Amino acid sequence: MGVESNHYPETIRERSIAALYGAAWVPVSYVFQRVSLDAGAYMGWTTLEKIHQAFAGCHFTKQVTGSQVFIGAVAGIAFAPIEEFLFRVGVQNILLRDKAVEWFPGLAPFVDTLAGKSARIFLSSLGFALAHFGNGKPLDEAKLQVLNAFGLGLTAGFLQERTKNPYASIGLHMAWNGIAAWISWRKC
Repeated sequence: MGVESNHYPETIRERSIAALYGAAWVPVSYVFQRVSLDAGAYMGWTTLEKIHQAFAGCHFTKQVTGSQVFIGAVAGIAFAPIEEFLFRVGVQNILLRDKAVEWFPGLAPFVDTLAGKSARIFLSSLGFALAHFGNGKPLDEAKLQVLNAFGLGLTAGFLQERTKNPYASIGLHMAWNGIAAWISWRKC
């Protein structure tokens, strides 16, 4: 069974291969995230200086301890599968494809076109990003987190459409959260 199959992986080996495939997409996700962050700077949501600080691991509060990073990494890695099943399988596939056709039969010819897939990816990524707004952070950091999550959501949504496999987007999400925790650990 390859990563391109139309059914969910059944064995741990198949799931592991799909997750590693997703993790390999971290550089692509980085590009999408930088584009969305730069667009945020263009729209006045943030500044390029704050973006560069965030990617360098410099925090606005500079009060991040090792235990906070560990807890954040564990939570980020543990919640990645839940978020991916919710947004990629639930929102992107079931709600925006299957239920949309059921509720609005006229959409049937549209949902599997490039425009329909792009709309599903965009809308599920927007929901994913908005779900990450705040989390008890100051407004400047919350805005960066929304833009960052939108870029990750675009990549994960594309992977879900390409592979029809939630484990690929889960692998990407877990790898990205692990890298984000490592960046948080670094000192300026």
